[in-house]
Formats: sequence, structure tokens, C-alpha cells
Amino acid sequence: MCGNEISGRGGGLRTGARNGFSGLGWPFILRGAALQGIDSVMAPKAERIVAWNRLASDLDAAKIAQITQEISLAEALEAGHDIVLGKIRGRVVVDVNR
Repeated sequence: MCGNEISGRGGGLRTGARNGFSGLGWPFILRGAALQGIDSVMAPKAERIVAWNRLASDLDAAKIAQITQEISLAEALEAGHDIVLGKIRGRVVVDVNR
């Protein structure tokens, strides 16, 4: 279900546009970043359950934790700039309650 499609059902990447790719992703593509994701919004519920269960069982939680940092909402703007500059790698989780 991961894909590199720009639109369409069955794994296409969606970044805000209802039936296609919004321009918000182009700066990342131009920098050589791979934008991949799961289009679970339009998939039938049974397929979504299978996909998310597979991710839950196949991903190594310890490895995900190693590449994850948690920040507050107040830190998000600065982190966004650092991501664009390539200073941050991995996963950034914004805790809006922190």
C-alpha cells in the first residue's frame, strides 16, 4: 500500500488535494526527498484494518523510537525550518498538549 503515485486509489500520495497532488510537496521532491505514504482515506475499511495491523506488527517500535523526537507546538516553527535545512532527520512528533 506504500506507493510513489501522485494520485489515484491504491497507495497514491495525498498532501491536501482532493484528487491529486498539491504543490506543497514540490519543494521536497526538488530536494530529492522521497514522499511516500499510505492513502487509507479512500480504501475500504477492511483494507485499512489489514494495512494498519501489518504496520503495527512489522515495524520495530524500538527502531522507530530511536529516530523519533517529541517537541512542543511552540517548537514546531523552528523545527520546520530545521527540517527544510536538513538539520533534522527521522520523525518529529508535535505534542500539542506539552
